[in-house]
Order: sequence, then structure tokens, then C-alpha cells
Amino acid sequence: MANYAKFHSWAPGPGTVLLSARFWPNGSNAPTGLKGKHVVSVSRTGTGTFRVTFEGRFNDILGIVATPSFGTATDAFLQVINWGTSGDNTYVDIANWDVSAAGVADIAANSRNSISVLVLAKDTSV
Repeated sequence: MANYAKFHSWAPGPGTVLLSARFWPNGSNAPTGLKGKHVVSVSRTGTGTFRVTFEGRFNDILGIVATPSFGTATDAFLQVINWGTSGDNTYVDIANWDVSAAGVADIAANSRNSISVLVLAKDTSV
């Protein structure tokens, strides 16, 4: 019989929540088609940079993943550049890096170009 590695599962405790957002960049304009769980807004804060705001103030961020989906092959990647709280909300700032341009760049409007953001957060008051 094969020797299988055993993995212990980790279940989030009380007060842990998964926040999610998906949006479609629109070049140098405001993003469109915002979807997600607990997401309040998304805004373009500069060339190739976005702020995703979630309802709820979560001071303990356990993990953030930002994933692009492009309609055509590209050598770009996303980077989480900041996160924090403001008022009763939690925000995540992300940047789209274009390797060919050696800098941050806008993402063209295209129904197949989208960005997904997942945040695993814990309410430290629980």
C-alpha cells in the first residue's frame, strides 16, 4: 500500500470570515460589474491601482489573494500593496504590474479581463 502524507485540516474559529470581490477593470476609467460577499466598493486609485472596500472592520487579516483573469496572454501580475481599516470598513489596495512595461499599468476594458480578491479575516473582538 502506498504511503500517503497526512495533512491536518485547519478550520477557522469563531469570528473568521471570507470576504470576496470580483470586478472588471475599465482602462483609465472606474471599474465595472462589482460582485462579491461583503464588498462595498471598488475604485481605481491611480494607473493600474485599485482599492477594494469590504463592510466590517477586521483588524486581523489572515490572508489575501488577488488573482487576475485576462482574455489574452499577458505578462502581468497583481500585487497586494496595502490593507487596513477605515471607519467601519476594511480595504485592500492592489496594483497590476506589467512586466514588459516594467511598471504599473492599467488593464484594458474587456469582458474577459477581471480581478478577483479573497480576504480571510478575523474579528478580533470575538
